Amino acid sequence: MVKINLTEAGDGLNSYWWIRIRSNDFAFQSRITDQEQAEAEEDDIFIHKEILEGDRYPTKRYHIVIDDELVQIDGKVAREILSKKVANYINDQSKLPFQCKFTRVVKTGPKINLYYDPNQSDGFKLTLLSEWIFKDQKEKPIEEIEEFFKSLPQTHENPLSTSGDPTFFVEPVESANIIEQVATESGKNSVYIRNGEITEIDLRKSYYMGHETIFYLLHVKGGTAAPDKKKNSIQKEFEFINAKCSESSMEKYELKVGDIVNFSGKLKNDKKLKILIHNIRKFEKIDSQYTQI
Repeated sequence: MVKINLTEAGDGLNSYWWIRIRSNDFAFQSRITDQEQAEAEEDDIFIHKEILEGDRYPTKRYHIVIDDELVQIDGKVAREILSKKVANYINDQSKLPFQCKFTRVVKTGPKINLYYDPNQSDGFKLTLLSEWIFKDQKEKPIEEIEEFFKSLPQTHENPLSTSGDPTFFVEPVESANIIEQVATESGKNSVYIRNGEITEIDLRKSYYMGHETIFYLLHVKGGTAAPDKKKNSIQKEFEFINAKCSESSMEKYELKVGDIVNFSGKLKNDKKLKILIHNIRKFEKIDSQYTQI
């Protein structure tokens, strides 16, 4: 472990917006409070970001720790370094590092594409050569390569997680036929969930124009779904669904794993979060001593 002074990076950016990727396990640090004494390890990647005047998206500068010094590198080089680090991790641990997901195998090479997705704004593609993993089987069939990577366990817990960092225990819901049907029947994409149990809660963050928004992703299991909360509406049993909860609602209703809840919202198919219910204004907790509306 070494201490790095990020304020002396000299990369042309003046913001305090830094993130760190610990390259030996892909642990992610989204907020570095003491930037004059930032903790680091050899080969760690630091990314400096700033939204320059007139731009909508941040300019990024990539750096690597070499011999206890911070050295600026090209983004392509950073991805190449991390790609080899992923291969080393898989060979040592027989699983995928934090928030690395297998996407596909490209025939040329063949090459294996992974996606590192520690939050909604800093994901990028990593490319591994087959020979890095299958050293004695250069002609390994593509089908077997795909099967191997699909079988690798994923790591959802950030090894550098601190209070207030995003978590990734809630898996995206790819399809929810019953709830999708109910939303269509409502004519407004509306869904009312009754007696759903919260089984997982993630803290997530989104970023726009340098502004950070905190929200919570709830995995809700069981219960019934209807177009609205009217007593004569047909209730249909469903298996599970994810729900997006604002930071203010989480504080107001004090939601926790194990709560049985009722709520209304709109069904959405989000590009990253997949199928979920959002625009939820109120929660009703069924298992508490009193009802909150």
